[in-house]
Amino acid sequence: HRIYRYDCKTCDQIVEAPVTDALPKSTIGLRTLVLTSWLHYGLGITVPKILRLITTAQLKISAGGLFHAWYCLAAILKSVYDNLGQQAKESHVLHADETGWRINGITHWLHCFCNQFLASYDIERSRGSPVIGKLLGEFFGGILVSDFWSAYNFIKAFAKQKCLVHLFRELIKTSLLNSSGAWCVFAKKLNRLLRDAVRLRQRWETLVPEVLQRKKARLHRRLQRLISADYEDKDCKRLVKRPRRHQHELFTFLDHPQVDWHNNHGERQLRQAVVARKNSGGNHSHQGAETQAIMMTVFFTLHLRNQNEVNTVIKMETADVSRPRISTRKRTVHAHERHSSGRISR
Repeated sequence: HRIYRYDCKTCDQIVEAPVTDALPKSTIGLRTLVLTSWLHYGLGITVPKILRLITTAQLKISAGGLFHAWYCLAAILKSVYDNLGQQAKESHVLHADETGWRINGITHWLHCFCNQFLASYDIERSRGSPVIGKLLGEFFGGILVSDFWSAYNFIKAFAKQKCLVHLFRELIKTSLLNSSGAWCVFAKKLNRLLRDAVRLRQRWETLVPEVLQRKKARLHRRLQRLISADYEDKDCKRLVKRPRRHQHELFTFLDHPQVDWHNNHGERQLRQAVVARKNSGGNHSHQGAETQAIMMTVFFTLHLRNQNEVNTVIKMETADVSRPRISTRKRTVHAHERHSSGRISR
């Protein structure tokens, strides 16, 4: 690239036009940089394969140089990442889930908060409620959809919906090990109750409001009878604790049509990160973990919004690097050059 540098008569500084096709001090172009970051953070392709790909295109860069370029890219996208995190806090419905992660071999946790239009990721050392409270705030004004992990119990929200799929899985798993009469009766009642609630949700548009309210009230009465009974079987005692503790968080989806009775959306967004974790084994530094969270948040959110990930990020980066910059080099402009053309090229 040929960069023209001009002498500003007002501020007495040398000003040069920015290069929009590459980041400052970058050895590869902006499009190649964004493409490689999308291959790694968006698709989970390993770094050796990416280096093999760009080497085929006769581009020379080491693994360390590629990571350094990704760090610079993530630093520019940090404001976008913070904005998406704020949007997640202000969502009407938010799915929450987490999975294990590794930073230099030490166990951390990847937290995911997502809805139909965004996915926000954060890597933290803890899985407990203080971390979740820090990410969501003191009070979440929407409906939080999650599993039965106890850390979500301490989060205050407008409403909560627990994933019923986890209850179905637990019923199936326990039924394979326990065939006693008491357990079979309990499991049959709970399974029918949950399935009747799901079927009611599927029919709610065809029912008049009075009939719908009557059926929901009947489901709540059945739930109260189930959790208020005394049980002798150890599995019944163990599993009945969930509907007792979360009796007001099982049928929220019947009052809010935009809420699902499962947390499949959150688990699907985590599955993409799990693929990347299996290929790379996590991160080797906290800076790499921060870059991982930023890049996954941006790329996965653009995918949910049906936007081209590479082209959109290139536009974001171009808008940042296109700002005019004052040259830090020493001003050495000869008089005849200023008089003849007023510009210097290098």
